[in-house]
Amino acid sequence: MKKILFLSLFIVAAAAIGFSSCSDDDDDDPSFLGANVTVKVTNALGIVQSGKTVYMYKDTPVTEATVPGDAKKMAITDDNGIAKFSLNLTELNVLESQTNLYFAVFYTLGDKTAVAGTEGITIKRNESKELEIKIPL
Repeated sequence: MKKILFLSLFIVAAAAIGFSSCSDDDDDDPSFLGANVTVKVTNALGIVQSGKTVYMYKDTPVTEATVPGDAKKMAITDDNGIAKFSLNLTELNVLESQTNLYFAVFYTLGDKTAVAGTEGITIKRNESKELEIKIPL
């Protein structure tokens, strides 16, 4: 029974990859069984922050011990302070209907790297969500 379930999941994953490779590059629609997250980065005054790297972590909340190298994915904010994450089936929890994702922006002062801001969301397959991370000046 477990082999049949695993084989079925493998076939669904292969189909998802196949369908996503031949789809339009429309960033607003989640890829087949995937999800999209748009992260806006602003400072304490509400000014959008371009050129900031946003790191994504799956199922692990960001703490002071979190390092950028452990991120599953990263994106750089555009001129509007927006970083876009397009997730496919393999980047989400395959057996669960939802995935906890955590996003962070870091700063470096001397030789120390620390969290400047962080936010988390729960997302389901075929969903698109937006969130905002506020960082200090």
